Amino acid sequence: LSLTALMMTGLNPLVALGIHRFGLFGLDLGGLVEYTKNKQVVWKMVPILSGLGVLAAIVGSHIILQFDPEVLKKLIGIIAISFIPILLLRPKLGLVEYAVTSVRKKWGYVAYFLTTVWGSSFNIGVGIFILYTHLHFFGQTIIQTKATSKIPGLFKNITVLIVFFGAGFLDFQSGFVYLLGMFIGSTLATKVIVKIGNEWLRNILLVTIGLFSIKLILGL
Repeated sequence: LSLTALMMTGLNPLVALGIHRFGLFGLDLGGLVEYTKNKQVVWKMVPILSGLGVLAAIVGSHIILQFDPEVLKKLIGIIAISFIPILLLRPKLGLVEYAVTSVRKKWGYVAYFLTTVWGSSFNIGVGIFILYTHLHFFGQTIIQTKATSKIPGLFKNITVLIVFFGAGFLDFQSGFVYLLGMFIGSTLATKVIVKIGNEWLRNILLVTIGLFSIKLILGL
């Protein structure tokens, strides 16, 4: 939604993506202390996800500089809305932590890498894809997913910002204002998220995915 709002201002899409990346840096910083205090970060996964994230960010950020993502929006909307029946058919997914096999976890790292390539390039629906990767392949709760993805997110965003800076698509002044807003919003939201718990977040997620998918499919 925030990226869409930026593009509606008439900004060059690549400049909008650069500003949005500043914002995501603030988003990942915000709330990290709260998640850490509540022991929601799965630290053993952070180094692996960070390494995969940086590599995928390098690939993805170079792709977006040469590609028009508009043609893929409807496809992503259809893929995203398919998550709704999956969540409904698995009522405990994201609510409780569960053990996964080593094979599933390895496939999860592959899915995370591909999702991050997508997110570092087209940045459409990436939050939904990363969330489902953590829930299905790593057996984490929704809150654990949000907490554990914070630090890898910082490394990914730094990588993308470096590439965009080299290509001349960074508006530092707007970017830092955007970063501050995202940081404050994320910090306040995290306090609420930790209190309301995974079940409320799951319900919010179902509604959000539905609205997001309809928006993309209908081109609203």
